[in-house]
Amino acid sequence: MLDLHGNQRQWFRDRADEKVFPDVQSGIAITVLIRKGGELTRPATLHYRETRGTRETKFTYLAAATMDDGGWMPVAPRAGMLSFLPRDHDANYDEWPSLADLMPVSAPGVISHRDQLAVGFGPADLMAKIRAFADIAIPNEEIKERFALEDNDRWVLARRRRNLGGHADEALVKELHFRPFDRRVIYDHTDVVGDRRERIRAHLDRVPGNLVLIAARRSSAEAPYAFVSRAPATQAVMSSRTLGAAKLYPLLTIPATGHDELLPLAPHEQEPELNIAPAWRERLARAYGPRFAPDTFVGFAYGVLTSASFRERFEGPLEEDHPRIPFPVDVDLFDMIAREGLRLVRAHLGEEPGLVGPRLLGTGDLVVGEARYEDPRLWINATQYLDPVPPSVWTAKVGGYAPLPLWLRNRRGRQLSMGDVRELSTIVASIALGETLKPGIDAFVQDLLEAETL
Repeated sequence: MLDLHGNQRQWFRDRADEKVFPDVQSGIAITVLIRKGGELTRPATLHYRETRGTRETKFTYLAAATMDDGGWMPVAPRAGMLSFLPRDHDANYDEWPSLADLMPVSAPGVISHRDQLAVGFGPADLMAKIRAFADIAIPNEEIKERFALEDNDRWVLARRRRNLGGHADEALVKELHFRPFDRRVIYDHTDVVGDRRERIRAHLDRVPGNLVLIAARRSSAEAPYAFVSRAPATQAVMSSRTLGAAKLYPLLTIPATGHDELLPLAPHEQEPELNIAPAWRERLARAYGPRFAPDTFVGFAYGVLTSASFRERFEGPLEEDHPRIPFPVDVDLFDMIAREGLRLVRAHLGEEPGLVGPRLLGTGDLVVGEARYEDPRLWINATQYLDPVPPSVWTAKVGGYAPLPLWLRNRRGRQLSMGDVRELSTIVASIALGETLKPGIDAFVQDLLEAETL
């Protein structure tokens, strides 16, 4: 297999990687299959080589390569994904449980298919859009133009508007984590939202204090592809690419969901359960005793998933499939990662006690303009700024996004309320505390990667 790369959905800061065919956005590989006569007595032998760069350099490389020039690497696909890529990582990694196996109840993130209509910065903003959409006195073409909507095989605007019957229900305005640290609201109705993920929302709505651990099935080492939320999140909460698409894992679940008022839940169906596979729940409880609990579990998992050492060491397998979580035999090591990881969870939720953000200074109209950072000031427009803001907060990343610049860019031209200003200040404090905690957690995770695991 000769991998020419060139996937235009991936971007590399330090190198060019042009596509081979002008009209093809995906990466390209050339596979040569050789079938020999006789009875098959062993698996096929696989060899791999790759090249990146401009289109011209790839063509030059192809013209010079031969089947016997010594530039091929032998590959032994491992059980599971059976990847054809050469991977050099700790063999123990494949023995650890994947997050998908550990937490069996999960779902992809919410996809509205039409954010400009279905998602708002707040209830008033969203309801104004939905009332206009439901008002059949407004012509369909005007609604299409106003919200940049188009018909398709699954969603016809005229029919969806008729289904609402002229009614916009404020009770359907629900919380949504749109991007990292960017909390918005969504109109949770089938005729407006494409993929609502109602099962995940049911677990969150019916279990007070519940949260979702957000991770990606496939991720890169550039930044942590993990986050936490009290509300459902979009599939693009950490990345707009396929690599990094979010999967939501509720910490606690209700065994039965979807009952209506005519069929009440039985008492045993109303108790929340820890969303961990029974075999692993028993194993972890036996190994860690009273130190194992819902909060310590999510703190430990979040600490591992946000660790730079973990991402860099297992960059290859993390690009292919769900992350795997190593649990140490050492109870104290589990406890240290869980404790600091839980602080990181609370920081990113904006719930860690003592969070104090920067003040807004300067005079102006609070309309977000061209945001810029001049240490230690974060300017939201030409005359108003937050101070102090550490440099690490401006550059911090979650998945493919830098949350703070993105939050401001998405609100350019909007006038912030004082509530928005307080939220922005809390976001700065949350990210700042998180960046302070990460090096200590990473040191513990380095010890974990050298330790004996369950």
